[in-house]
Amino acid sequence: MLPLDVVYASDRGGFGGLLISMVSLTRALQRPSSCILNVIAPAAERNESRKLIACYRANIQSSSMKPATVRVHALKSIPFQPHIKPVGTRRDMLSASTFVRMYLHHYAIGGERVLYLDVDTLIRADVSHFFAVARKPFAATSCPACTPASEHREMSLRGWKSLHGAHIFSNAVMLINLSWWAASGIVDAWEHALEGPAAGMDMLALNLAVWEQGLTSELELLDPRWDMGCAATGELPVRAAESAFLLHYTCGHKPYWAGRPVRSKVQDYLLRQCGPQHQCSATWIPDVDLLAADPKSTSRH
Repeated sequence: MLPLDVVYASDRGGFGGLLISMVSLTRALQRPSSCILNVIAPAAERNESRKLIACYRANIQSSSMKPATVRVHALKSIPFQPHIKPVGTRRDMLSASTFVRMYLHHYAIGGERVLYLDVDTLIRADVSHFFAVARKPFAATSCPACTPASEHREMSLRGWKSLHGAHIFSNAVMLINLSWWAASGIVDAWEHALEGPAAGMDMLALNLAVWEQGLTSELELLDPRWDMGCAATGELPVRAAESAFLLHYTCGHKPYWAGRPVRSKVQDYLLRQCGPQHQCSATWIPDVDLLAADPKSTSRH
């Protein structure tokens, strides 16, 4: 069996989410030894990265499991410098850590196919599923909630309307054939869309790039339960949260942020089931009682 190459990109601000995602992913794997976790992080934060990885290993070993292999890659400056007006755009998202997912072919990652995951995720099922079922060079999760009606950025409305009738996909969970990605022209099209109708929204820009490049036949849409969003708001129904393969902490206060409102803690019991529990984790996840017992157990592990 070929190694499962999983890729994350984060700086210090997202390390709490990275720890949650790495620990929960490993606990859900049937064969953790087959997985390589590639972490792209700023070189200036190398020491902090090492501490985080040590805490990841402490979490897994405390569960009498073997950790996955972890490889750290120094974040490179992106070859594209977007000139985007800040109107309608989250300034904190306009960073190399956000855009690096488009340039994974510039890194020395061992596998031909890599699974990219956003760091603000809780994994509740075995991600080897992606590598087993995907047959096309690009696979991503269907995003039925991603519609023009859900976007309030006037600058991007024209971009969403141009996708009318298309199957929108999320860029938070993507399985990519790196050779195909480098040769397809998708990156150039994404760069063009990002500064145009996408108005700085990288997910919209990628959808536009696939559509406009005629690459929809190369895209495989996967079960939306692999990217169940808005888990950070408390508005995600319990049944939807418990049936999710992957919870995505979008739309609200992330569980590794301090001072969250009570409504953002509704799904914390799922985090306690699958996420970090070792005491070292409190360094990056200060606002969750990770060791608290919860009688409501729906763990898949």
